[in-house]
Amino acid sequence: MSTQPSRDDDLALNVDVRAAWEIVRKRKWIIVLVALAVSSATLAYNLKQTPVYSAACSVVIEPAAPRVLSNVEEVVPTGAGSFWSNTDFYETEYKILQSRALAEIVVEKLALDKDPELGCKNAPDHVLSRLVVTPVKSSKMVLIEYRDTNPARAAELANAHARAYSEYNLRRKLEGTKVAAEWLSQQLGDLKGKLETSEMSLYTFKKQNNVLAQSLDDRVDLLKKTIEDRSRELQALQSKRLALKARIDEIERAKTSEKLREALPDVITNANVQELTRLRLELDTQLVQLSLRYGEKYPKYDETLKQRQAIHEKLHQEIDKIISATESEHRIASDTERALADELHRASVESLELAKLSVDHNKLKRDSDNINRLYGVVISRLKETDLTQLLNSNNVRIIDEAQVPGAPIFPRTKNNLALSLIAGLLLGIALAFLLNYLDNTVKTQDDVQKTLGLTFLGIIPTAATTANKKTLNEQERDLYVFEHQRSQLAECARSIRTNLTFMGADKPIKKMLIVSARPEEGKTSTAITLATTMALSGHKTLLVDTDMRRPRLHRVFGVGSELGMSNYLLGERPIGDVLKHTVVPGLDVLPCGPIPPAPAELLHTAAFKALVAELEKRYDRIIFDSPPIVAVTDAPVLSALVDGVVFVVKAGATAKDVVKQGLAQMRSANAHVLGAILNDVDLNSRAYGYYYAYYRQYGMYAEDPKNG
Repeated sequence: MSTQPSRDDDLALNVDVRAAWEIVRKRKWIIVLVALAVSSATLAYNLKQTPVYSAACSVVIEPAAPRVLSNVEEVVPTGAGSFWSNTDFYETEYKILQSRALAEIVVEKLALDKDPELGCKNAPDHVLSRLVVTPVKSSKMVLIEYRDTNPARAAELANAHARAYSEYNLRRKLEGTKVAAEWLSQQLGDLKGKLETSEMSLYTFKKQNNVLAQSLDDRVDLLKKTIEDRSRELQALQSKRLALKARIDEIERAKTSEKLREALPDVITNANVQELTRLRLELDTQLVQLSLRYGEKYPKYDETLKQRQAIHEKLHQEIDKIISATESEHRIASDTERALADELHRASVESLELAKLSVDHNKLKRDSDNINRLYGVVISRLKETDLTQLLNSNNVRIIDEAQVPGAPIFPRTKNNLALSLIAGLLLGIALAFLLNYLDNTVKTQDDVQKTLGLTFLGIIPTAATTANKKTLNEQERDLYVFEHQRSQLAECARSIRTNLTFMGADKPIKKMLIVSARPEEGKTSTAITLATTMALSGHKTLLVDTDMRRPRLHRVFGVGSELGMSNYLLGERPIGDVLKHTVVPGLDVLPCGPIPPAPAELLHTAAFKALVAELEKRYDRIIFDSPPIVAVTDAPVLSALVDGVVFVVKAGATAKDVVKQGLAQMRSANAHVLGAILNDVDLNSRAYGYYYAYYRQYGMYAEDPKNG
C-alpha cells in the first residue's frame, strides 16, 4: 500500500492554509487594531515604570584553597575537601552568599543604614531583596548580581558583596585556626605533665626490678631462647636415652648366652669383634683339618687350640668392653637428662615471673609511649596551626568586578514592544479566528454540503462584481445575465442550469420552486437569472410570482401589477390576459397582480392547481418565486405542486440555523429539495474568492472576446 499523500490530501491542505490566510486578510483591520492596542498599552506601562539596572560580579569558588605547604593541613579547610561533598559545599556557599549576616556586613561597610533611600532598620533585607546569586552551569563560577534604580550603586553593592564574602570566608578560617591554636596550647601543657609522670613511673619500675642495664624485653627474649634450646636438647637426649635403654635391655637378655652376646647389634658391627670372629673361625677350620688328618694328639693341633682359646677370650673381653661402654653411656644420658630437666624447670619458673613483670612493665611503657606520641602530634599540629595563621590562602577569587551598567534591565522597552506587537498580532489573529468561528453564516460549498446536507448547485456572483463594482439599479442587476450573456454571472447561471438538467435526466424537472429561509436573500433575483438562462437555452420558460405579499417581478420586467395571477384565480380574467411577455426571448412572466387580503388561501384553491396544470402544458420550464419560508407558510404549500425546490442562500449573511429551520419546514411538507444556490458571492473578495476561483477564471475566459 502506498504511503505517499494523495493529490486530494495536498489540495485539502492547500485549501486549509489558504482558508486560514483569507480569514486573516478578511479581518486584517481587527488584527491591526488589537496589535496597536496591546503595543500602546505596553508602551504606556513601560514609560510609567522606574528603570532598574543590573550589575554582576563574577566569583570563582574553588573546592579547596591553594596548598602553599604541601605537608601542612589547614585547621579550618576552606573548601569541599572531596569530590563527593562538592554538591553540599556549593549549596552551603550559595546560602551564605544570600544570608542576612553577609548582608549586614555589606550594610555596615557601605554605611547603607545612613543612605536616604535605604536608611532603615531593614536595610539588610532591602539588600537581599535586590540580590541575585546565579551559579554558572558546569563551572565553579557564581555571579553576584545586584539590581537597583541607581546604576552606580548597583555596581558598588555587587562588588561590595563579593569582597565581603571573600573576607568573611578568610576570617572564618582564621578565627577557627586561632581557636584551635589556643586549644592545642592548653592540651600541650597538660600532655607535658602527664608525659613526665609516666616516664618517671617507668624509670622507678625498671630500677626496682633491675632492668636498667638490660631491657626487660631482651631478658624475656633471652630466657625464651634458653627454654627453646633446652627443650630441644632435652627432647634429643630423651630420644637417645630411650634408644640406649633398649640396647641395655637387649644386653641383659643376652648375658645368659654367649651366642646372644655375640649376636648383639653393637657387637656385630664392631670392627675389632669382626676381626677376632674371623680369626677364631679360621682357627676352628684349621682345628677341624688337623683333627681329621693327624688327630687331636698332634702337636700342631694343641698349639692351634691354644691360639683359638686366646682369640676367644680376647673376643669376649672386647664384647665386655662394648657392653660396659653402652651401660656407661646410658648412665651419662640419664644423668644429663635429669640436669636439663631441672634447668628447664628453673627457666620456666623464671619465665612466668618475667611474664608477670612484663605485663606491668608494658602497661607503664605503653602509657608513656601513647602520651609521648600524642604529645608529638599536638606539638606538630600546633606548629602547623601557627603556620596557617600566617597564610592568607583563600578558595574564593573575584574574577571580574561589576561595571556600571549603561542600559536598564527593566523595563526593556524595545523587547517588550516587540513582544507585545507579536502578542497583539497573535491575539488579533486569535480574535479573527474566533469571530470567524462565531460567524454562523453559510459562506462556502462545504457549509452547504457538510453542515446543511444539501446538494450544492452553484453560485450566483454579485452583479456589481462582474460589472467592475459599478453601481447597478434593481432592474440592471436582475437582468444582468440577459444583458451580459458572456459574463461570469451568466456562466455561473448556466452551470446551475446544467446541474439541474442532469438531476432530471430520467424525468425532466419542469416546475421549480425558488425559496429562501428569510427575506433579503436574493431569491427573486436568482429566480429571474435562472429563468432567463433557461429561456436563452431554447426552453419556453415561465416565471411565476407567487410572493403575493411583496411581489417584485412586474417591476423588474415593467409589465405592471394591475393584472396578474390573483385576477385569474378570482375568475376575473382569462389566462391569456395575465401572461406577459418579457424582453428575454422565450421568457414569459406571470405577475402576482393585485395583492389579495388572504394570499395563502388562494394557493390552496382548486383554481391554483388548475392554473399550474394549464401552465405545465404551455411551457417547458416553470419557475415559481416563493415568499421566505420562515416568514410565511406559502412555500410548503407550493412545494407540493412542483417537481423540486431550490434553496437560495445569501453567502456570508444567512445563518445556518435559519436555513436548517426552513429545511425542516420543507421536509415536514415532504418537499423534494433539489439543492441550494449560494447567492451574492463576491468573486473579488479575499474572504470567499479562493473557494470559487474556478468560476472566476472560467468567467474571465468566457468574457474574453478572443475565445469567441
